Amino acid sequence: MEVNKKILALVSGGPDSICMLHKMFTDSRYNDCYIYVLHVIDNNSESAFELAKVTAESVLKISESTGFTNYQLEIKSSEDISPSETRMRNIRKKYAMEIIKQFNISEVYTGHHMNDEIENKLISIFKNRINNLYLNKNPKTYQSIKILSDMTKEKVIQYCIDNNLNSTIDKSNKDNNNIRNIIRNILMPSIYSLNDHDQYLNSLNSFFNRNNELNNLLNINCQKFIDDNCSFIYCGNIAIVEIDNQDISIEMLKEVIRFILAREFNIHVTSENLNQFEKRYFNESFINGELSYSINANCIIYYSQKTEMLTLQVTGK
Repeated sequence: MEVNKKILALVSGGPDSICMLHKMFTDSRYNDCYIYVLHVIDNNSESAFELAKVTAESVLKISESTGFTNYQLEIKSSEDISPSETRMRNIRKKYAMEIIKQFNISEVYTGHHMNDEIENKLISIFKNRINNLYLNKNPKTYQSIKILSDMTKEKVIQYCIDNNLNSTIDKSNKDNNNIRNIIRNILMPSIYSLNDHDQYLNSLNSFFNRNNELNNLLNINCQKFIDDNCSFIYCGNIAIVEIDNQDISIEMLKEVIRFILAREFNIHVTSENLNQFEKRYFNESFINGELSYSINANCIIYYSQKTEMLTLQVTGK
C-alpha cells in the first residue's frame, strides 16, 4: 500500500461496515494511509440520529482500541422528505463522489459480504436483469474494494462478537415490503436452516461469479462489434444509433441492443422485451418494409428490409 494513500470507507453503522472498518484499522498495510469514513443518515428515519450516535461511538472505540488515528469521520444527512431506498442510495453516492473528487481518492471500501452479493444477484434474477450489461460511459475514477466478499453474514456477526464491536441495525431492514428485505429476512434464513448451508452459499456465490465472467466476455464482444459496425447521430433530444446487422445473429444483435441502451443511455431492458422484438423480427411484422417495436416510452427499435439497417431511436436525451 502506497504511503499517504487516501481511502474512502462507507460506513452505515451496521455489523458489516463496522467489521470492515475494524479489519482495516488492525491491518498494518493501512498504517500509512489516511481513511475518510463517511456515514449518511436518513433524516426521516426515527432512529437516524441514534444510529449516527452509535456509529460515531463505534468508530471512536475502534480507533482507541487499535491505536489507528489516521482517519476522519464525516456524517452527512439527507435533505429529502421520505426518500426511497433508491433515492437514499443516490444521496450516499452524491456525498461519496464529493469526497472522492475533493481528496482525489482512488479506492472506496464498502462492507458488502457474500450474502450481499448473493442478494444482489437474486434481485437481478427476480427483476429479469441477470444479463444486464451496464458499462458506464464515463468510467469510474476509483476502484471499489469489498474486503468482506468471502465472508458470510454469519461470520461477520461472529467477528463483531469476538472483537466486542458495537453496531446497530437500521429498523427499515426489517420491513418486508421490498424484494431485498424479503430475500434477506425470509429466503436467506431458510437457506441457513439447512445442513451444510455454507456449502450452498459458496456454490451460489461461485455460480454468480462465473456468470459475471461470462458477461464480461460478452461485454468485450459487444464493444468490438459496436466499434466496428455502429454509428451514433444526435438530433436535438433524439439519439439515433445505426447498426449494420448483416453478419450478426439475432442473439448477438439483442445483446448489442441491450449493451448500447445501458451504456449510452442508461436504459435497462428485459430479456422479455427483446424476445418480443425477436418474435416480430422472425414473423416479418413489417409495414412498408419497416418493422418498429417500442421497448418503452423512451426507445423505439426500427428495422428496414431495404437497407438491412437497425436503428435505435431514443428520446429525452
